[in-house]
Amino acid sequence: MSLSIIPDTEAHIADTNLFIAFGRPESGRFALLERIAQEHDIVFTIPQRVYEELGGGPDGYTTADEPIDLALDRGWATFADEIAYANPVVSSTMDIVQRYIATATEQDADTVEKADSAIGGVAAQLLDQNKAKSVTVYTADKAARRGIEVALTKHGYGDRIKTVDTFALQREAREKYESP
Repeated sequence: MSLSIIPDTEAHIADTNLFIAFGRPESGRFALLERIAQEHDIVFTIPQRVYEELGGGPDGYTTADEPIDLALDRGWATFADEIAYANPVVSSTMDIVQRYIATATEQDADTVEKADSAIGGVAAQLLDQNKAKSVTVYTADKAARRGIEVALTKHGYGDRIKTVDTFALQREAREKYESP
């Protein structure tokens, strides 16, 4: 039973709030996220910055009871390749995302979460290196979603990037899978 909110793309990049929205492994919501991944044949790509936000260390994951660690262990999440900061499309995308979020949220660009720009960088890298023809980014952060769309459109990838609000995904999944 497919969910209409999930675009048909090759790569799927997850923000921290995807795992927060679906809760801890002992919750029914986490099982719902795993079901979504399995039924839609999704392996969520996790940028290192996102993993660190979820409590993981830079040298690999630390504890098997964290949602992201369980997803990694079960194979429906994987780490992104290291970001190629020297790639001008990647670095420009990250800068545009960071500036967009700063403007949209009226904060200094230096205080914007680095994970949000890293997500944009990973998407740009996948597209620019032809590792994916299309990418979906899952985040509840509206400014990040829009910033990623703006940045990748500027680099000619606007028709190859989709974004999904993680809380909207959770609502649709609960309605579809938990309704009698």
